Amino acid sequence: MGTQFDRIWHDNPFLTGSLQSLETLPKTKKRRDFISPFFSKAAISRVEPSLHGRKLVQFLNTLAKADGTVVSFFLAFRCLTADVVMDYCFRSDLNALESPAFENPTLQAMVEGMSMAIVATFFPNFAAVLNKFIFSLAERTRETYFAPVFGFETMQRLAAERVEVALANAGRDGGVKKEGEDGYTMFDAMARPDRSKGQETPSKRDMVADGCLMIVAGTDTTANALGNILWYVTQSAGVEAKLLAELKAGMGRDEIVQSARLEGHGFEYLRAVVKEGLRLSYGVPGRIIRRTPKQGARFGDVWVPGGVSSPPFYPISSSMYRRCCG
Repeated sequence: MGTQFDRIWHDNPFLTGSLQSLETLPKTKKRRDFISPFFSKAAISRVEPSLHGRKLVQFLNTLAKADGTVVSFFLAFRCLTADVVMDYCFRSDLNALESPAFENPTLQAMVEGMSMAIVATFFPNFAAVLNKFIFSLAERTRETYFAPVFGFETMQRLAAERVEVALANAGRDGGVKKEGEDGYTMFDAMARPDRSKGQETPSKRDMVADGCLMIVAGTDTTANALGNILWYVTQSAGVEAKLLAELKAGMGRDEIVQSARLEGHGFEYLRAVVKEGLRLSYGVPGRIIRRTPKQGARFGDVWVPGGVSSPPFYPISSSMYRRCCG
């Protein structure tokens, strides 16, 4: 917050207009005011008993039904995270956790699209040309030969359907949920802004882009961390045995324990495992590109002229880049 370095956004056809794409601090703060209240610790704690507990039960039930067959935890964890994120953001999920062995076609198509955002971030010019070519093709061709793009289109359609519901409800008296009511979402907040706070409803395109952003940001990153933790725990018999012993002593069979209790006595080793798992995982493999202000900027004893971007898309020495941009 308060940085003088504006962000640079590439033309990603699915996320342009989202919170992530806004380049200046005032624009970012204006959008953030709609979204940030839904990610406070208090807000998450309120929904955890009903939302997280219900999803975990569904996850465990589907896992139990797959007894004797091979299950892809890559898909399993993404079904869990996608359903949690979509239920919380839209109050309407994919029902992916009910799919036998977690093989949900919609989720699988969406997963194909997750990597596209990263490619577009680091190769914006190439991605823009590629997207223009791909979108000139028939939908069936895109689905068959360009799965990542089709996956993002699938995600975009889902977000658009749910944004339309929020906008339609806002146009009816009593149709939209009010702040503090069960089921009130960030898109309800955008659809009926608080004029006294200077809020305005973003365009439908921007709301859909924010919907895609929420799905992407919450699904793949968390599932990746869960997968890494499971992998490392199961590769060490000693760690696995110690963790299981603590869990059996601290909770009953089939019990869903709330996070507040996990922060207390009796779950010290679990917390250590989670922290180590997060250290070995990564959230987002990259940073949003920033640009020095017109007047330039000084980093230690290095002067960088105005308009320079980081990561650099212009020729400078690697030593200068390390000193300037980390």
